[in-house]
Amino acid sequence: MYQICEKLNPGNCATSTAVVTVATPTITATPDTFTITTGTSTSSVIDNDHIGTATTTTSTVSIGVVTGATPKTPGANTPSLNTTDGTITVPNNTPAGTYSIVYQICEKLNPGNCATSTAVVTVATPTITATPDTFTLTTGTSTSSVIDNDHIGTSTTTTSTVSIGVVTGATPKTPGANTPTLNPTDGTITVPNNTPAGTYSIVYQICEKLNPGNCATSTVVVTVATPTITATPDTFTITTGTSTSSVIDNDHIGTATTTTSTVSIGVVTGATPKIPGANTPSLNTTDGTITVPNNTPAGTYSIVYQICEKLNPGNCATSTVVVTVATPTITATPDTFTITTGTSTSSVIDNDHIGTSTTTTSTVSIGVVTGATP
Repeated sequence: MYQICEKLNPGNCATSTAVVTVATPTITATPDTFTITTGTSTSSVIDNDHIGTATTTTSTVSIGVVTGATPKTPGANTPSLNTTDGTITVPNNTPAGTYSIVYQICEKLNPGNCATSTAVVTVATPTITATPDTFTLTTGTSTSSVIDNDHIGTSTTTTSTVSIGVVTGATPKTPGANTPTLNPTDGTITVPNNTPAGTYSIVYQICEKLNPGNCATSTVVVTVATPTITATPDTFTITTGTSTSSVIDNDHIGTATTTTSTVSIGVVTGATPKIPGANTPSLNTTDGTITVPNNTPAGTYSIVYQICEKLNPGNCATSTVVVTVATPTITATPDTFTITTGTSTSSVIDNDHIGTSTTTTSTVSIGVVTGATP
């Protein structure tokens, strides 16, 4: 209400009312589109919103969520709008995909002056990397996990974040032979006992558990080492008509003593006879024992033998066994005879011995050292 008075006649006045309408400014919420990764946040959704021509701020508008993002699976994490500052945060372990959040801004000066819009958030699928592996190990042992050098983004994969599958298993060296195997539970590779030495390849795949379609494939190369085979020299002293223990009883594959189940035995060079055609010690390639036949001349004999691993036939070692055939004890026992003229005694060698064997004219020669005194 206001009054006007004539300056010439100050008492001449009139009163009236002026009505002023202050218009509500236009408030505009502009749609937003963001592409981000888990564990990060966007800029504010109100950074492109306006009151009139002025960009909105948290001082000029309040922010509310009309409709939140829908989870990809029940209970899964989703992007969320922070109503304090308008940023959208994507928690860790949020499945990749596109999410929509409907939000509203209201002018703080005129609380009934509001606008609604939608923010579309694309959570990017992280890069998954399966890195090739190379292992060298022996039978009966296991490797570390093939996923220890694989990654989702920059994070090392674990059995909590990826599933593991075998695409192509190792090829056996011979039909039915053992091979290294990949354990899909923990990613380790085990080489069973009796796996032939050599190089094996296994193709495996990892898939992100959070985003099951996000997969990568790689190859692990496993070298099963050839074990060291050792043939240790042997020395035996025996008599004729007997046999030794096995020459492989002190031989080894790695630290395991060899047996006829694990090695084959062969003669490289047999024993040399003392005289042409004479008997010699001989090696039994079935069990590794050495037999000295009866009527083998006493002396020292050498036999060169070879052992080869049955699992890896090219893995061999050679050694020498020295056999000493002992000279047997020969005993001539005194004799006493009472006889009449014109008759003969039994043989003086009937109570003589070579070792425990009674002598015969086939085994000894007889000579007179001193004849009877007349």
